[in-house]
Amino acid sequence: MQCTRSCGKGNKFREVYCVDAGAAASGALSGGVSGGVNGTVSGTGPRVDERYCAAKQKRKPRSKRGCNRGHCPYVWQTQEWSHCSHDCGAGIQHRRVTCHRVNGYAWIDPEPVAVGCNATQRPADLQPCRMSECDARFSWKPSPWQPCVAKSCGKKGSQKRSLACVSPSGVRVSRSFCPQEFKPVHKKRCQADPCGYRSCLELRERAGKTEDGSYALLVGGRNISIYCHNMNSSMPKEYLNLITGHIDNYAEVYDKTLLKADTCPYHGARKDAECECFVNPKPHGLTTFSKIRLNVTSLRVDGQDFSFARSIRGHHMVGYGEAGDCYSTANCPQGRFSINLQGTALRVSPHTSWAGHGNRPSLWINRLEDNQKIQGKCGGFCGRCSPDQHAGLKLDVVPAPSKAPSKGSSSNKKKTHA
Repeated sequence: MQCTRSCGKGNKFREVYCVDAGAAASGALSGGVSGGVNGTVSGTGPRVDERYCAAKQKRKPRSKRGCNRGHCPYVWQTQEWSHCSHDCGAGIQHRRVTCHRVNGYAWIDPEPVAVGCNATQRPADLQPCRMSECDARFSWKPSPWQPCVAKSCGKKGSQKRSLACVSPSGVRVSRSFCPQEFKPVHKKRCQADPCGYRSCLELRERAGKTEDGSYALLVGGRNISIYCHNMNSSMPKEYLNLITGHIDNYAEVYDKTLLKADTCPYHGARKDAECECFVNPKPHGLTTFSKIRLNVTSLRVDGQDFSFARSIRGHHMVGYGEAGDCYSTANCPQGRFSINLQGTALRVSPHTSWAGHGNRPSLWINRLEDNQKIQGKCGGFCGRCSPDQHAGLKLDVVPAPSKAPSKGSSSNKKKTHA
């Protein structure tokens, strides 16, 4: 049978029964299982009572096993149930249910997405509730959940909360007065926070670090190098060091406009010395970057943070991942941007897209090196491009390289069948 789930933890089932494997040859009884696993024979003989197999085998082969333990690319997330809508009698509870992307390190993007999750597996967002009968003298009152307690960080643990029995006026009484059938859950399983520091502020508070510099932070499910800025302040900020530096991380609004604006000379190639054009007075500039501001919770880049940027040309700072011009109306963009994250553990999310703005916008976006390099040409009359204003410039952790099978694994590994 196929796995019950196409991703995530599922199960496979098979029918296990006892057969008379030697009936055709000698009439002797022999234990068996459909599929022939762990030395048992395949189910080719007639079925017999299981007590015959029990006499020959120490234990019955499994009829169920786990499968597809890889993470699903999308997952439903639920918030806590609200308080019951009525303090007594029948009521309704609600909770928020949202869909989120999951990367190869099991990191769940905190920002919900509209599509991706299996609608048939969506958890309920409403349920009936009853705190007590309306003629009851006492009712249960739960406290907030305590922090998750586990043997170590990143492991499964448990959460508890206390339950009080109270009168209608809120006076605590013995718990024996409250009806047991309405007693809320006071313990549940939980996942402890992963190992590592999740922000520069946490690093400062827990490890006492006060100097600006590069530190290992837990980002997108793995520890990567992040530059912590203003560590001696109450609100330090996180930046991603761009290993390729200013040379290959820039954004430009081109300053020239064609005299014949409806043309695209040289098939779109830029030749400043031969350009029949004039310098447009509208804001323009070339900005380069050595570090970019990164929200380490959502992995969203703040392209308008110029703390580690410099203006090479013009007086206008251009946002990271943006470009534009007033060059031509003929789909001939000259404004350029370059994103190069090679040498870091991050890449531009495959879900990040660019949009054009302004008059006659045109854009060419080229994704290279598994989205670690993005090169763009954008323009119009006047036109610009920037990451989609709703999703922004989102990054993701570079996927771990898939493990190649060891030499001879296909022939040496013990085969099993279900």
